[in-house]
Amino acid sequence: MNNEKYTNKLAGQTSPYLLQHAHNPVNWYPWTDEAIEKAKKEDKPIFLSIGYSTCYWCHAMEKESFEDEDIAKILNDNFISIKVDREERPDIDELYMLAGQILNGRGGWPSSTWLNTDLKPWLAGSYFPKQQFTSILNISSDYWNKQRHKVEQLAENLTGLIKQASFVPFVSQRVIDAEPLNKAIKQYTRIFDEDYGGFDGAPKFPPHGALRFLIEQFRQTHNEALLHMITRTLDSIWMGGIHDHIGGGFHRYSTDEFWPVPHFEKMLYDNAQLIRSFTDAFLLTNQNHYRLAVEDIFNWLQDEMISPEGAFYTALDAGEFGKEGEFYLWQYKEIFEALGDKDAQIFAKVYNLSPDGNFTEERSGEKTGNNIIYLRETIKEIAKSMNEDPQQFAVKIADLRTKLLTKRKTRKTPHKDDKIVTGLNGLMIGSLVYAGKQLNVPEYTRTAAKAADFILNNLNDSENHLLRVYRANVANVPAFLDDYTYFIEGLLQLFESTDEKRWLEESKRLADIMLNEFEDKQNGGFFFSAESVKNLIVRSKNLSEGGNVPSACGTAAVDLLELYRLTDEFKYEKTAQKTVQFLYNIISQNPLTLTSGLYAAALYLKHKFVNISL
Repeated sequence: MNNEKYTNKLAGQTSPYLLQHAHNPVNWYPWTDEAIEKAKKEDKPIFLSIGYSTCYWCHAMEKESFEDEDIAKILNDNFISIKVDREERPDIDELYMLAGQILNGRGGWPSSTWLNTDLKPWLAGSYFPKQQFTSILNISSDYWNKQRHKVEQLAENLTGLIKQASFVPFVSQRVIDAEPLNKAIKQYTRIFDEDYGGFDGAPKFPPHGALRFLIEQFRQTHNEALLHMITRTLDSIWMGGIHDHIGGGFHRYSTDEFWPVPHFEKMLYDNAQLIRSFTDAFLLTNQNHYRLAVEDIFNWLQDEMISPEGAFYTALDAGEFGKEGEFYLWQYKEIFEALGDKDAQIFAKVYNLSPDGNFTEERSGEKTGNNIIYLRETIKEIAKSMNEDPQQFAVKIADLRTKLLTKRKTRKTPHKDDKIVTGLNGLMIGSLVYAGKQLNVPEYTRTAAKAADFILNNLNDSENHLLRVYRANVANVPAFLDDYTYFIEGLLQLFESTDEKRWLEESKRLADIMLNEFEDKQNGGFFFSAESVKNLIVRSKNLSEGGNVPSACGTAAVDLLELYRLTDEFKYEKTAQKTVQFLYNIISQNPLTLTSGLYAAALYLKHKFVNISL
């Protein structure tokens, strides 16, 4: 029922996610003073729904519930309903995701949270099927009206736990040493999947932070066991269905522990971090398939993810609701129609295709007759087993993939989230420049520089502070800590690669704003949002890495260490050390919770910074 019959307050927004809900019968509001004041004036609880435009289960809940007139009536009569794009407002997302994790032991999107009029959460969950959601809405409304004192007590208790989880005391007397790093290596070794790579069971996400830390540790220790964990994991990701072997780039995660069956979203941040990991793997091993992996991602970027102005889009959807992955899957007969019998038989053998299909639908567990393209062995190994020349065979298979890509481009493409996010662009800029320098591919660096110039020219406010999001010629969301830290890291990479002073000067300018606007000068570390941001129940430091991106606080430490190395300016050294000390207190307790903290501590020890009085 998502049509022009209904129009709500989201219609004037630029976020693709909010616009997807602009014609729901639910009276949605964006996160604004108007919505919050309306809840207070009418004394209604707030139903807060947070997601993003390429989130499959967000689509599911919209189709099943938010387009349903009966559910809309319950929401409209009893709640003030607010929609938030988590990629626009990660500060709000983090706080209320934490509420769900505290109550349920897990989180996920869409994030569904019930707030009182002071914005304090008292009930939280994720995706709810229609019948269950209807029941919860009725029960929660009744509870609000008849047990208000209990609601307020729940809200106070849960907010207290969020504040407690967001606070880390600063201990300045600890000597920063390698003990947490060594403990982390032991833990990674213990949980490493020897058969398939990675460090967890299903679902398996590319372990970006772990890989970056282990790569740095291998460079310092030359421990071959670390290199084995790195290469086994990257080889599995490269060969698995999480890799789009036809169009390039990598999907968000694998639904199983073996890597063949992906969750089909493609995120800019995953591909950015994989560029760096594959570049490092090539430098460590000189194995050419790692270099090919970087080329593969870059080709996908050029084909799908670069705006006309040269900046990077955010994500590609998994597909239409009920048809997840359909764009990427193949019926056996399609392969034969596209390639001809002889070549199709070879291709099917290489990529494990079968007439009955090798793809099992995630929700039903049923085979659909579709095939996902993935490898069990490298192309080189398969060529040898077939008595083919490996180089000629690789060229032949590449030609067959190109034919299938041409055919696939006739299909309806998945939705693209075409907003430009400063921080995510920073991640890609840094990785591309690093790869461009290390692999001697100037085109990577030129592409990154163009994106950096776009950010500097278009995502600044009247005081020359960064803005977070650009879309439809509008940029008006103040930047968060991750926007500053990821972008500064990208600018520093540009300076190191090109030796152009303007990149260093911009890095310093933004770092000085970061120190002024975000640093917790009393307790160490950095707040995620600037002090000027309103309507937050806690000013958090957002120390989780649950979104599979590096902690902004950890990245701030890395940036400051690099700035001190490049400029010899004392203010960067002092704050870098205090930030590493703050992170050290966290990784000493549980090293694997903050991989960016491990990496920052490793760099600190590597460069032998002198302990100074804090």
